[in-house]
Amino acid sequence: MYKWYHILTFLLSLVLYANCLECPSNTTLNFYIDSTTVIEGIIIEKFDTKLLSECVQRCSYNAACTGANFLLNVNDDPICLLIDSTKKGLAAETPTKESVMYAIQGYCQDKDKNALCRERAWSFEKFANLGIKSSSFVFAESTSPGLPSCLASCSARQNCEAVLFDAAALKCMFLSISPHTVHQIEKFFAVSLTTDLYERNCMKRHLELEKCTFLRLNHAGFTDVFDMRLDAVADASTCESICASWHYGTCRSFTYDRKEQRCYISHIASRLLGRRPMEHLNADLSFGELDDCMQFSLNCKSGSLKLTGKAMKMFDGALKARKGTQVMCQHNVSHSYEFSTEMKYGDCGVQMQRNPTSSFMGTILVKEGSTEMITVKDKMIQVSCRLHEESEPIANQFLSYQFEVTDNSTSTVLAHDVPSTATPLLPRTNGKARKQKYRLEVLSGDGAAANVVNVGGKGQLLITVDEDSKLNENDFVISELSAEDSITKKRLPLIDSNGCVSKNGIITKLSKPTKRQLRIDIMFRGFDDQAQVVYHAIAKPCKTNCVLACNEQYYAHGDFIKPTNIEKRVRRSLDTEEPRAFDLEEDVYPVRTRREIVLVDPLNEEYLKEARKAIINDDYSLSNTMKLYKKFQQAGRIPELKTQKTNTTLLTVRQCLTENLGCAFAIGLGVVQVIVLLILAIVLCYNAKLLFKHNHVRQLEESLITHEGQNVNRVADEHNVENALPDASK
Repeated sequence: MYKWYHILTFLLSLVLYANCLECPSNTTLNFYIDSTTVIEGIIIEKFDTKLLSECVQRCSYNAACTGANFLLNVNDDPICLLIDSTKKGLAAETPTKESVMYAIQGYCQDKDKNALCRERAWSFEKFANLGIKSSSFVFAESTSPGLPSCLASCSARQNCEAVLFDAAALKCMFLSISPHTVHQIEKFFAVSLTTDLYERNCMKRHLELEKCTFLRLNHAGFTDVFDMRLDAVADASTCESICASWHYGTCRSFTYDRKEQRCYISHIASRLLGRRPMEHLNADLSFGELDDCMQFSLNCKSGSLKLTGKAMKMFDGALKARKGTQVMCQHNVSHSYEFSTEMKYGDCGVQMQRNPTSSFMGTILVKEGSTEMITVKDKMIQVSCRLHEESEPIANQFLSYQFEVTDNSTSTVLAHDVPSTATPLLPRTNGKARKQKYRLEVLSGDGAAANVVNVGGKGQLLITVDEDSKLNENDFVISELSAEDSITKKRLPLIDSNGCVSKNGIITKLSKPTKRQLRIDIMFRGFDDQAQVVYHAIAKPCKTNCVLACNEQYYAHGDFIKPTNIEKRVRRSLDTEEPRAFDLEEDVYPVRTRREIVLVDPLNEEYLKEARKAIINDDYSLSNTMKLYKKFQQAGRIPELKTQKTNTTLLTVRQCLTENLGCAFAIGLGVVQVIVLLILAIVLCYNAKLLFKHNHVRQLEESLITHEGQNVNRVADEHNVENALPDASK
């Protein structure tokens, strides 16, 4: 009985949903696609289109459209049928399942839950009768009144890759994997009679795709299933480039027809179609499929290096640091889209080389875990961290001059026969002139260079790339920024090793006055009076994404430049053995202030101590009081400032009474007025009390008189009754 109740509830929700597809004002119309069914109903519009996304958009613009069919006509040309499924259509006009590439179904969804999917024409793709093998990939479950609510809940979750919907139990299961994010579908998914899987189309993984590969097959491909068809395409390489730059979604495969010069773009991989590209051989076709897409980044630090990987498909394997054929260190990764390993310099085969620049180099094997054999899915990465010195050798610069030969009896002339002399402009170290690549300056609150600053005051750190530096890039990122007291060795972190600002309230703002500069607004906190502070950091040249997303809140509106994804996809053919080895390298430049910055607490200055002593001994003046007030402002000591202001006010009143007769007379007159007001208040209170007592006595007297009158009347009534009794007896 309980099961039938859920089925009836689900059917009722579908009926209401079908009749109310015109979404309310707080919702928006979304779509999911299905390659195994047909949308039935009245055809309200029919038109030619080569884009699946155009078919979806035209349906969203038509108020009567509840769904659509994207199919091939008898001439194998793509067309779109907009359907009103609330009304029954003619059976003769309903297309067959074999001709329909994708059925498009609309549903309503809350606007705030659709923020991550707005740039996609459709949000989900349905895979009927598909379930999950292991519940470990189900990160959340919930009951839902219907499918639209279930899909909306998945859209609102950042880590939701797909959702399983049980129509009978009205149950939603949110998954961290999907058919397109695993290497082997049969390992994670299985046939299910109770659930359907809906894969999310708008899941955006934050990848900077530096190297993605296409697996190319000749004489094979699909021309009957696609998202977009383009005509007059020159060759297969151009078709592949179109697939790589496709902005309607993720292009996972393409087919090029050399005879017709047509390019077919598809979001779906061939393994999910249940078909093989070579089942229909054609000498004019070329097929390419996104085989692997993984991005690596290297973060060189002062004492270690960190390799980070991000994958489009879930990675399960190990990162092995090797020295020759020997594995020195190994870091295992289990079911993750992002992974990393960190190695100290000198460990795990990361060795130092001094020629031409001091560098730490190592080899890391990214091994996929399905087999112990080396396969095309494995990658060999050569990492190199070049640690530079604070200053670099520069070309010798000379000042040329000539002597003037003067004779008293002749006019002044230049002696052309005297050779010119050149003198180096900069001092040399080991025979070579050197200059800093990066300058770190400390500025006071007014923007001037400072060697002494106030504790609690505001200031800036300005980092600038030298104009004459040999660096190819002017832009840079800063990491491992810290402030250290050279006496006590106390160190405060300001920016961590990943380039993100530390949450300690010292850094308040970041800005880029020019591409070669970084300005950091700070508060001089965390150190005591007379601390001698040195600021250390690491600078790294960069070309793109030099403004990190983790620091977005510290940039003013309009100054923050969002990171851009640089996609570079490389074709790989089965006929050639393309190496899976590549290099990652990074330059590291130490930067620091040239001298110690002295932090001074204004409240500890000698003249301020004298002012305090004068106030305590009643030997003060207005000028000292104002000076104390200003120093409290500079030091940011607001709580102490309030206490001092109160004491100053009391001392000012005392001075008024003893030194100024007019002020004393005014205060005396005020005191007399207060006393008179108090006397009047006492008299009024006394009179009010007497009046209240008098009224109370009068009320008691009236009450007694009334009570006596009632008693007299009662006695008279009793007497009358007694006189009437004899008459009654008679």
